[in-house]
Parts: sequence; C-alpha cells; structure tokens
Amino acid sequence: RSRVPPEVASAPPLECNPADFEALLGDAAGLADEDEARAELLDCARYGETDACRAILDVWCPERNGGGGGAGGGRGGGHRHRGDNDDDDYGNVESSSQTSSMVDARDGSGSTSLHKACANGHASSTRLLLSRGARHLDNDSENTPLHWAAGAGHAECVGLLLDHFDAL
Repeated sequence: RSRVPPEVASAPPLECNPADFEALLGDAAGLADEDEARAELLDCARYGETDACRAILDVWCPERNGGGGGAGGGRGGGHRHRGDNDDDDYGNVESSSQTSSMVDARDGSGSTSLHKACANGHASSTRLLLSRGARHLDNDSENTPLHWAAGAGHAECVGLLLDHFDAL
C-alpha cells in the first residue's frame, strides 16, 4: 500500500497571492459541470497550473481538500471517491466507479492529471495531485505517470512518485 512521507503528504504552498486564488476559486465554481471541471483539471495539470488545479479540486471535491473549501461553497458533495479496498499493489484502481473521482479523471486516451503533470515535469502539480489522493494508473497504452516522467527525464517527478508509492 502507499506510504506517504511528510514531504509528499501535504500539498505545496500557494504559488499565487490569496486574492488571485479567490479568483481561481470563483472560476472553478463557474465551470458548468463535472465533465468541464475534469477537462479543465487535466489541462491545468498539463500546463503546471498548480493553484488552478487546487481551486478545481477545492470546489469540485471539497471532502478531499483537507478542510479548506473556499469560494464557491463546494459543488462536489455528491462525487464518488476511491475506497481503500479496490486498488492493487500499485495503487491502480480496479473498480469502474473509482475512476469517476475528479483527481483521477481521464482524457480520451485514459491519461490522468498525474500523467499530464509528470510528463511535463510539473513537480508542484504532481505533489498536489498526490496529496489529494491521485493514483498511479495505466492509460490506454498501459503507460503510467512514472513511465512518462522517467521517459521525459523529469527526475523530481520520478522521485515524488517513488517516494509516494511503495510498490513502484
């Protein structure tokens, strides 16, 4: 199972000022539905927009944010999240209901936000996603975030993944 070292367990600090983060929370609250929020999260992770990722997760998954909701009041009260019993030794989700989790949302090729952040070397976004419970999942091509981080030479992301997941 996952061990969570202190340096990975907590989310990185805000990169923007509090007023800008409040604006990001407002933008996240204005997203039309879960599908739009998932798509935006995938894009923000791809481009390393850590605070935008945090805002989307805070608004759409308030029960997973460690208590710090924020503007928008939380739209995600009915979201389903992973249980502890449906993952394999690599933290891979096996239940189809588990993949509906916002943090593990998939694009058209089955890649998650964690894939996107790791592939592009965004260590801060990777740390945030791991702190919010992102799983190390295969995409449709059977590639994992670790494959993408290592293949692109992003040593810091590789280290975060190896420190976070025991079985990698």
